[in-house]
Amino acid sequence: MLGGLRLAGLLALQFALLLSIRQASVGFSLWALIVVTVVFAGCWVLLGCWDRPAPAGPAALAAGLPLTLLTLGLLVFTESVYFTAGPYRAPDRALPALAFAVLAAGWLTRRRRTARLLLAVGCATFALFLVTQVRRSPTPVIDVWSVTTEAARALLAGRNPYALTYSDIYERFGWKGFGYERVFVYLPGMLLHYAPAVAVGLDVRCANLLAQAGGLAVFAWFVRRAWAGDRSWAGALCGAAATGIFWFHKGQVHLLEMAWAEGLLLFYLCLALWAWRRSEWLTAVALVLFLSLKQTAWFCAPFLAALAVKERRWRLMAGVAAGVGVVVSPFFLWNPGAFFHNVAELLMQMKPREDSLGWGAVCLRYAPGLSSWVAALSYVVLGGAWVALIVRLRRRSEQDALLETQKWMLLGLFGFFLFLKVSFFNYYYLVAGLLAFHLCVGATIARAADAPAAAGGQTHDMPGAAREA
Repeated sequence: MLGGLRLAGLLALQFALLLSIRQASVGFSLWALIVVTVVFAGCWVLLGCWDRPAPAGPAALAAGLPLTLLTLGLLVFTESVYFTAGPYRAPDRALPALAFAVLAAGWLTRRRRTARLLLAVGCATFALFLVTQVRRSPTPVIDVWSVTTEAARALLAGRNPYALTYSDIYERFGWKGFGYERVFVYLPGMLLHYAPAVAVGLDVRCANLLAQAGGLAVFAWFVRRAWAGDRSWAGALCGAAATGIFWFHKGQVHLLEMAWAEGLLLFYLCLALWAWRRSEWLTAVALVLFLSLKQTAWFCAPFLAALAVKERRWRLMAGVAAGVGVVVSPFFLWNPGAFFHNVAELLMQMKPREDSLGWGAVCLRYAPGLSSWVAALSYVVLGGAWVALIVRLRRRSEQDALLETQKWMLLGLFGFFLFLKVSFFNYYYLVAGLLAFHLCVGATIARAADAPAAAGGQTHDMPGAAREA
């Protein structure tokens, strides 16, 4: 009973987090920040104070079903695009509902080939819906989209994208900008993802779109495996609810419209977590792509490294380090000064912004003298979560180390962004995705983990606990 209530609470927190950050996605909102802070505290209690995933129960199902339907209804019946250039037509509105219905059919069928086909069709339908929304916003007024597009074109033309200054899209539309240098500040992996799309005349957001559809596929596969493996029908339904609440919320369209790369980050991180026990080479490739995309990924590295050291995965660590070096070093050697200035120096010198969604913005508005202390607190929380993970890994070798790593990583990132001097919707999107993934995986393996523990045996490590029959 307690486990079901705990899982119901986590589903409610997931929904509240996604709703609040979407409503505050275009500016600071004190009430949204308060909600996000409450969600952080609730996640710390409901995740950090328990060692094992909670088994699903009636309470979790009672919370998951209405929240999923409400999430889907908001996506279908309300506007998600900010820079609209066309109406939200009825056929477009029907696509997300159709995608979820097809996924549900794939989860429920007992035929493996039919299930795979239905899951593929469901994810493709979801991708088609995202395509329709990108077409409704062909020119978003945001520097991320304009700078990455111009940087990809520069790379294709043989010019160093880190040594150039790009146009100001805000000035072009008569808007006030934010005073940033118009340079490419991300890691080279992002350019390598965007350049192929630009080379054939497509929008850079095509790579993000494919990553979001791929992320949905990873989540959907976990739900399918739990249902087909007869592990826990309640757990499978709760996993489906966590998947539906995250992937069918309005923020998916907003993230894609603004060309933020967190969809790519989440896809590669979840793919690495999925492949950790299955394929070392796939895990290495996913982590190389993850760590070479954006600086945010490097704050996940200490948690993944702790797990790798715990399991003595020296070859994996060496392969990932070598792969990241291969991706990054050519751009660094091209112009070391420009590269370091763009990807490190500018970010360290970035000033707090009043429109961000974090306690740093509150300090900037009402108590500027506390800004540096709050910014330091972000690293304290991140470091505390990392220490907590190490303690758990050392003291409880029999528990699910991979799921434990994922849990403390999302808690650390959550607190880090909450007190960081600059935090926006896309930052919390990554946290919300990790929370949904934890709920999806944890709910589906809870019964499998309980059975051997009750018999005095060892618990299973994710994702090998609930294999499809």
